[in-house]
Amino acid sequence: MDQSVAKSVEKVLFEGDRLMMVKLKGKPADICTTQAYMPTIESSKAVDELYVYIQYLLDTETKGKDYTMVIGDLSATAGKGKDEDCVGHYGAEMKEYRNL
Repeated sequence: MDQSVAKSVEKVLFEGDRLMMVKLKGKPADICTTQAYMPTIESSKAVDELYVYIQYLLDTETKGKDYTMVIGDLSATAGKGKDEDCVGHYGAEMKEYRNL
């Protein structure tokens, strides 16, 4: 990270290895980036809890004028079966989709 950008970092929050929020001081508004990697579809309770936590962070850590981004894999699934030679044994041969 460039030193000028590093000086703008106001706060960094982690939630295990699935969520990170970085707040940057900016003009005319601050920037808040949240990176999320959801648990697979088999863990619906964990998924729901992470969505609730993301909403909590957005409610408590951002202001109405902030530029806010939530990015990442918000519908992670683990497939069954090999998908050619590039993915391995958990490819998307059988896809399951979340209703977001």
